[in-house]
Amino acid sequence: MSTKYQNQMTFPGVCYQVYADRRTWQTFTPEAPHTITSVFLHGYRKGVPGLIHIRIRLAGGDHKPTGGDLAVANPSANGWTLSSAGAWYEITLDAGYELEVDQEYGIEAWCDGGNVSNCLYLQGATSGNPYARGLLFTTTTAGSAWTTQADRDLAFQEWGEPVIVAPTVATNPADTIDFESAKLHGTLTDDGGEACEVRFEYGKTTGYGTQTEWQQGKESEATFEQLITGLDPDQLYHFRAQAKNSDSTVSGIDREFTTSSLPIAYGAMKKAQITHPALKTVRIIQHGQEVAKFDDLSNPDESYIESGLTIQIPTPSTVEVTTLADQTWEFAIPEK
Repeated sequence: MSTKYQNQMTFPGVCYQVYADRRTWQTFTPEAPHTITSVFLHGYRKGVPGLIHIRIRLAGGDHKPTGGDLAVANPSANGWTLSSAGAWYEITLDAGYELEVDQEYGIEAWCDGGNVSNCLYLQGATSGNPYARGLLFTTTTAGSAWTTQADRDLAFQEWGEPVIVAPTVATNPADTIDFESAKLHGTLTDDGGEACEVRFEYGKTTGYGTQTEWQQGKESEATFEQLITGLDPDQLYHFRAQAKNSDSTVSGIDREFTTSSLPIAYGAMKKAQITHPALKTVRIIQHGQEVAKFDDLSNPDESYIESGLTIQIPTPSTVEVTTLADQTWEFAIPEK
């Protein structure tokens, strides 16, 4: 959908007569990149002016037109109003042209009519230079010499489509890190001209391997976050933020975090109670992760396990757990 960019909407003060070699040149300076597709001028006609000729051109260092035509239009002006109150008329360019930020351009306008009885009157402001990012010039010699109209501007609007470029995204440090989860953070620094989707990639190497779901509708300077779970304890992870729009998908820098260790301490563990001859291995599981493993039950690790654990054994045998003094555990495995 077209957007109005540069404009000057004041028009009751002055009229500029255009025909044949009599032309106007109104400059303007874009503040955002876009493809210009049409211009609006405010005015009226006298007699039969024929075609109105619009040229979009670069402005030189002296603000006057330079170089060739960037975009053109040549519609009929014979349908313009005859009322001196004038009206707005949209003039659609034959093909758009991508304009750069802070580069001065101009709209050159004239019509086929050859005299004051068949011409156009383009309206504008008489004083105060209401449009601060441009200037108005006129010529009676088809552009071989231009005269500055000090403090005056034509009434004009320039419309176009935004130029979509690649977005930029920042990867911010992770926080809320524990042994199995972390919260990732990012900032969409520039959406590239349209709303973006954002997400994170993460994994144990810079190959990542896991992606979060895309979050939609993010615009420039938006922050976003994602809680990730199911991580391994005491593990280094890499992650980066990503953003995409219709132009491309981009990634932020790589960052790292390390999950914490499981809440397990080591000390003295009673050995004598682990005597079942049929039992070869005891695994201690916490939050789905193995935190201790005893393969040789005649000489198990000297360890103790804090509360909140599940003991899994590979036989139908049962395990009875009794808390002893000094935060040690006793494993009593009954005989069959």
